[in-house]
Amino acid sequence: MLRKMITKNLRYLPSLSALGLACYFSALPLASAEESFSANAGLTSNYVFRGQTQSDDGIAIQGGIDYTHETEFYVGGWASSVDEVNGGDGSGFEIDLYAGWAHSWDDFGLDIGYIVYEYTDKKFAEGAKEFYIGFDWGPVGITYYDGSDDAAGASDYNYVDVGLDIEMIDDVLLSFHYGRFSPDRGSSFNDFKVEATKNILEFDVGIAVTYEDGKSNQTGTKDTELFLTVKRTFDL
Repeated sequence: MLRKMITKNLRYLPSLSALGLACYFSALPLASAEESFSANAGLTSNYVFRGQTQSDDGIAIQGGIDYTHETEFYVGGWASSVDEVNGGDGSGFEIDLYAGWAHSWDDFGLDIGYIVYEYTDKKFAEGAKEFYIGFDWGPVGITYYDGSDDAAGASDYNYVDVGLDIEMIDDVLLSFHYGRFSPDRGSSFNDFKVEATKNILEFDVGIAVTYEDGKSNQTGTKDTELFLTVKRTFDL
């Protein structure tokens, strides 16, 4: 799944240039693909999204389901328990619904889609919507998100995600991430993440450290998080 942060003041702004580019790539010949249906379940010591904890630095249970058609269009859903920081009473579950199309041409890949974030407890967050377009070339990837918050009076925002994956010895995947969140109103902020992941007995086990530079509206202070995640994916 593409992975997420909802601030309290965020609005969707369509990107015409990105949509035009998507139409161009959609016209290119497609390689044959197989239909797939899968589910995943996981547990993390801290649900961190775009550099900020969504579980008040506590354990979160997570899971999702994904379907990909042979045309490479996909739909899916993902959920996680959440808990508001600093003694807030917002909690419950985050539920993400998304759809898109992804294809690769040798070492080049394209992923275009739309994601909706909803929450069972509106005290935690009102929800948000994002259009995204991502490119990858070998181990390097970049994804642009154009979003809007459901809260009244919220501003539009965008988020840029840049990543690098390196295969290490013993099948360990080392991932580097940089993200920049830029709202129409308020301060922009940056987050960084380094994660090592290895498949152990059919479970994906990852340990990650993140840093957020403290300019977000949610925290106001620099934040470093270290957490462990265990996930398993099942073919259905």
